[in-house]
Amino acid sequence: MIKRINLYPNFSDKAKQEESIIKDLLIKNGFEVVDDDIELMIAIGGDGTFLNMIKKNSNLSCYFAGYNLGKLGFALELTNDNIENFINDLKNDNVKTKEFDLEEITIKTANRVDVYYALNEVVIRNNLLKINEMSVLIDNELLEKYSGDGLLVSTTFGSTAYNLSLNGSVVDSKINTFQITPLAPTNNSIISNLRNPLVLSNERTITIKPLKIKDLLLTIDGENKLFNDVSEITIKKSKKTINILTTNEYSFIKRIHEKIIR
Repeated sequence: MIKRINLYPNFSDKAKQEESIIKDLLIKNGFEVVDDDIELMIAIGGDGTFLNMIKKNSNLSCYFAGYNLGKLGFALELTNDNIENFINDLKNDNVKTKEFDLEEITIKTANRVDVYYALNEVVIRNNLLKINEMSVLIDNELLEKYSGDGLLVSTTFGSTAYNLSLNGSVVDSKINTFQITPLAPTNNSIISNLRNPLVLSNERTITIKPLKIKDLLLTIDGENKLFNDVSEITIKKSKKTINILTTNEYSFIKRIHEKIIR
C-alpha cells in the first residue's frame, strides 16, 4: 500500500495554495508527505509540470499522478472535484494503474554518444531551422529520404501533445506505438514525402541520418538540445516505463471527448 507521497507543484501561487490543501487531506487520511523514499509523486499544475516531474525524478519505480490547475491538462486527471475521492480510494488501495513505455533516443556524433528518454516525443530539426534532409529507416529498411522542416517521433502517451497540433493521430492508450509526424514536408514534382503521420509498433527501431546539415536541434519533451556533427539518431522502446495512477472513473474515450472534441 502506498504511504509516502511527494507533492510537485509549479511555481504559481495557485499551485502552492492547492499543495497546502492536498497536503492536509493526505495527512488527515494517514499518508506521509515526504521528499525521499517516495512511493507516489503528484504534479500540481499543467502537462509541463507533469513532464518536469518525470524528468527530475530518477526513481521511475514509484507511481505518478497529476492534479490539473489549467483548462487542458490532458495528462492530469485529478482536480478539485475528485481529489478527495482519489485520496480515499488510494487509502483503500482501490485505484487504477496504467503503465506507459518511454522512448529511448540515442544520438551519435563525431565525439560522443548521448542517450535520453522521452515520455511524449522528440522533435528533430537542424540548428538553423532550415529545410532538413534526412534518411529515415525502420528496422534498418529505408522508408524515405525526408525533406522538410523536421520530424516528430511521439509515443502513445505523447500522441495528444505536440503531435496533435501537427495533425497527428490520437492513439488509444491501450496500444504501444511510435508515430512519425512530418513538419511541413516538401512535396513537388521533384521531391515527394509522406504527408501524413505513420503509426508503428514501438517494437520497431527508427533510425534517422542527416544528409547535409548535421548540426541538429532536438526538442525532447519540450527541452531544446543542440548537437553538432550528428551521424545518426536511433529511437526505440526503452526498458524504462512509468506507472500513472488514475481514478476508477478514468476513461480514455471520455478524456478525448472532454479535452479535445467538446
